[in-house]
Amino acid sequence: AEAVPANGVINVRSGDSLYDLAARYQVTPQSIIQENNLVAPFALRTGQSLKIIPLLMALPQKLPRHPPLMQMAWPTACFYLICPL
Repeated sequence: AEAVPANGVINVRSGDSLYDLAARYQVTPQSIIQENNLVAPFALRTGQSLKIIPLLMALPQKLPRHPPLMQMAWPTACFYLICPL
């Protein structure tokens, strides 16, 4: 996996597919399609610039409040429920 550049724009490399890019930048193919208004058959060109929105940036900026005995932690794209024993 690679980090998405700060400007959110990547350049397609020779041989890249939509699925290669999704795996490389840990996003969904659908997010790349939507963000770049791509249409089927989703053919990419070497050197083509595409906007990538990292998954963590797509999450809500404010977490909902939870009862004191339950808190949510979002260290990655996975959700973990932490409850005291």
